[in-house]
Amino acid sequence: MHELKLMAVGSDELIADEIKAIMESFIEGAIPIETILTAEVKGVDPEAFYVCATTQEALLAQRIPKEQLFVFDLHPTEEFFAAIARIPSKEDIYVFNNHAAYIRLLVRECRDRGLGGMQFHAISFQEQQRKEVLRLLRRARYIIGVDRMMGSQTLFSAKYRFCLRDDVKIIAGRRAASVASAGRLLTGIAEYYEKEMYREYKALKVQLEQGERVYLPGRIEQLSERVFEVAAMLANAHLHIMASEGRDTDEDELFLDAPEAELTGDCVKDVRCIGAQLRNFGLLRQKLQLLMEAA
Repeated sequence: MHELKLMAVGSDELIADEIKAIMESFIEGAIPIETILTAEVKGVDPEAFYVCATTQEALLAQRIPKEQLFVFDLHPTEEFFAAIARIPSKEDIYVFNNHAAYIRLLVRECRDRGLGGMQFHAISFQEQQRKEVLRLLRRARYIIGVDRMMGSQTLFSAKYRFCLRDDVKIIAGRRAASVASAGRLLTGIAEYYEKEMYREYKALKVQLEQGERVYLPGRIEQLSERVFEVAAMLANAHLHIMASEGRDTDEDELFLDAPEAELTGDCVKDVRCIGAQLRNFGLLRQKLQLLMEAA
């Protein structure tokens, strides 16, 4: 059975690492995750899903099949906007990021939350001239942005730190993927493994019918364990995604209808048992999809 890989794609290493960290927060080591830069995506691994932020979607959609590309809709947590709201009204706020497109999105989110009395100024350090970036930073008393852009590798690097005011106030926001966009990835993972496990199940049935039983018990046990492991991973990941948004999951919790299957050693009975496991897995996948679409 093929195993899935997840590729966290970013325009630079900071964003790729951020997307990887978000996935790790709910995948919890169940699937290997690698990072790759957008510019490095040439060929596509057929056993990998590629996950990016919205700013990279248009470019990557030209290189990656639709069914393998997943886009995280990233938003700062509400604590970030609450901190901005405490800045005195009519102050100048400087938004520090690598892309102007994300700065515009962030400003729009601020205004949507009633922070319209403030003046926002863009500092797009990869797209503006360095001279202009330094000029704006020297003026800035309030600088906001996502946490990955505000540390020692960017804003507080030797490249920019020297020109910051002594009284500058930094508000850094941690980003999370929206429930809907994280849910699409989780549903995609469920669909991938359902296909792979059914493929392995059919291969076991063929071997059983042909009387090839030498290695069959071991393969049956491996598949049975994998069905349970993937189902448990999906249930835990769904719970984490919903809880991170502060949502009540009591009524929406995914669960397995039965504990891990107890195999008998009789290949015929055990293959039937796996068939029942896979049907339960299919029901779990369908419920997951409905819950994530409703989120």
